[in-house]
Amino acid sequence: MTKKEVQKSVSHYGKSLPLGKFEWDNKTKTFSTDADNLLLNFSDMDGYTFFTGSHCIFITGSDCTFTTENDCVFITWDNCIFNTDENCIVIRKDICEVIEIPPHTMIKLNHFGYNGYRALDKTQINNYEK
Repeated sequence: MTKKEVQKSVSHYGKSLPLGKFEWDNKTKTFSTDADNLLLNFSDMDGYTFFTGSHCIFITGSDCTFTTENDCVFITWDNCIFNTDENCIVIRKDICEVIEIPPHTMIKLNHFGYNGYRALDKTQINNYEK
């Protein structure tokens, strides 16, 4: 996926996020920005990594990794990892579950069809830092 194609999946107040406001690594499928108030629609796309500011809404597939600030909503499937500040929730599409992510806690969703999540310990957290 090219940076221009990614741009079509990211909006800021209803308009595409300018190309200069984010980084895209196609090899690792990593999206990075410090922008807030984004809608990221990677619906049913698996294995992406996101680094964003706060007040974002994500729509993705499985096996994604998110590092964000606060007040984000994630509509996703299973096996995703979240490293957020506070006031973030996950809506899991595979089992219709809503999870309030504990503040400043890195979690990983359970496998497809299994509700819940597990907190990752400090050695696991170091593997996922930016």
